[in-house]
Amino acid sequence: MYSLLQQTRFQLFVGAFLTGAVFACAFAGYSTLRAVLGSDSKSIVYDATPGSKGDIYTIHSGGLIRIPFRLTTDDADECCAVWSPDGTRLAFLSYPANSNADIHVMNADGSKEFRLTYSQRDDRAPSWSPDGQSLVFQSNRAGNYEIFRMNIDGSGLTRLTRNPADDSVPVWSPAGDRVAFISNRNGYPEIFAISLEDGAEAEAASVSQGSVLRSSMPVWSPDGTRLAFVSSRDGNLEIYLADADGTGQPIRLTNSPKDDVLPAWSPDGTRIAFQSNREGNKEIFIASVNGAGEFNLTKNPAFDGNPAWSPDSTRIIFVSIRDSDRELYIAKADGSEIVQLTNNTSDDDRPVWQP
Repeated sequence: MYSLLQQTRFQLFVGAFLTGAVFACAFAGYSTLRAVLGSDSKSIVYDATPGSKGDIYTIHSGGLIRIPFRLTTDDADECCAVWSPDGTRLAFLSYPANSNADIHVMNADGSKEFRLTYSQRDDRAPSWSPDGQSLVFQSNRAGNYEIFRMNIDGSGLTRLTRNPADDSVPVWSPAGDRVAFISNRNGYPEIFAISLEDGAEAEAASVSQGSVLRSSMPVWSPDGTRLAFVSSRDGNLEIYLADADGTGQPIRLTNSPKDDVLPAWSPDGTRIAFQSNREGNKEIFIASVNGAGEFNLTKNPAFDGNPAWSPDSTRIIFVSIRDSDRELYIAKADGSEIVQLTNNTSDDDRPVWQP
């Protein structure tokens, strides 16, 4: 595991190398410069465990030079970073030794990190408001897990749910007017949505109209009209789509004798990527939102999972063990040009593309 001094020296070396590369490419032409630095300026944030604890890293998604950059450097375990809507900040979980989980926020380059939540219990699963000014999260500070809201400056803490059952994994709607979450208040895990326009005492409405996989958070469609979720209501785990207002019956998107999980909605709203073991091992599949055109993206005997879309819906990043440990790979959305993004002895996981 790099010390802070070692990382600083490494970054200075990389900076000198890149400076030389820029000057060299300037003589070679603009197209060569774009190939080295990458015409896509987006970064990918992910978890890595280079030593005895977890840290958060970023890596450039394009160009010929892809060097991981460690964002967190203290002694706590850190993971599960999520981008602010404008891509300038990250919210993440920090687990100091023998302590509870708290939510921290930092700039995209790792600077100006601060602790947002202070509780003697666990605060988890942060989700940004569309304007980037607030977070919703789950916390058991009141006993059981409930959904809370807080401004990004630490003010305005508001409890959104009040139920003796656990409410968890909140996800803010694209329009910012509702929050979806999972609750077992009816005796089984189910997706509910609560209106923020009606205040903290708003009544949560059922969306899934039946049980869901508790470990899989609901996924909003980009236009905010539907939610994708995983349920075993018809036997094995399948992906369903439901109207966000709870009207109508959920529609079954996938139909396989094996398990289909981890849906990821493309930003253009036309397709859903998901993980499935329908062909014997875990692979990434893609289907249109009407269920047509389903195909295996990865086609590899090793584990492939945890898909996430690029902002322009043309590429997918995923985790694979085809290189003996968990590494990140990028593929075009048609399955072509699969490229290994990370290559080290640690496990890399939970990739999220910068908006």
